[in-house]
Amino acid sequence: MSDWGIPLPSTHTNPTEDSQDQQDGASRVEEEDVHVDEYTRYERSMTTLRKQANKLAQQLEKDTEICDHFNEVMGPALQVMSKLSVQASDRAAMLQKQIDTARRLAVMRETNAARETREDAGAAVGDQTTVQCHLLRDRILGVAKAIGVIENELRRHDNIVTTTYEACSKRRALIRQ
Repeated sequence: MSDWGIPLPSTHTNPTEDSQDQQDGASRVEEEDVHVDEYTRYERSMTTLRKQANKLAQQLEKDTEICDHFNEVMGPALQVMSKLSVQASDRAAMLQKQIDTARRLAVMRETNAARETREDAGAAVGDQTTVQCHLLRDRILGVAKAIGVIENELRRHDNIVTTTYEACSKRRALIRQ
């Protein structure tokens, strides 16, 4: 116990059988009181250390539960964010194709403008214009970029939680030893 800075009490007394025993009786009683006080201090120190260890173990258990719950929640969220990011990228690529197609259609419409009738113009109103396609593509790219940022932030938080969880596990193992 000396490693913890707690002095061990000395319980050894050397009684002698000579006549000075009776004279030294009062001094021996004082020494025993000192020994009892040291032992009491030792017990109190050990009790305090046990209480502190129990509190730390409880806090460690709570922290570990929080980390476990966070990992349970964040794992699926990261998967969803990854899927959304991939879907947004796919949607942006599809919109880029639509923009290219819309440009070609615009060129064809310009060359055939003389032959278009009023009905054809009315039917074309429902189609997306090139500007609308560009705006939609820009919005989707912005969403994809925002999802990527969120995904990176979630991964960073997950790394922090994983590190904290590992540290808590090590501490718990040390406390239980």
